[in-house]
Amino acid sequence: MFVKGLHRDYPRRWNQDMEALINPHVTDLAPRLLWRVQDEWDLLGFEAVQGRHADYQPGSPDLPKVARAAAELSRTRCPDLPVKQAEHRWREY
Repeated sequence: MFVKGLHRDYPRRWNQDMEALINPHVTDLAPRLLWRVQDEWDLLGFEAVQGRHADYQPGSPDLPKVARAAAELSRTRCPDLPVKQAEHRWREY
């Protein structure tokens, strides 16, 4: 199991809400959310998967895998959920 959490007073804790909301729609691409506990801390428990961070260096054998994952994600139907549009989420950049 993989557990991630944020204190309930953390300014961007709403990201946990979005992750929990979208998870049932991406279980073909991401670990399933198994449980959530909200108290002083907001904890999300996901199924554990074997893996490591991708190597993005030129010539890395991980790059074709990353490209395939991005292509698969682009074919995933976007559910009608109250999530921020990219223009709003990334406006600071």
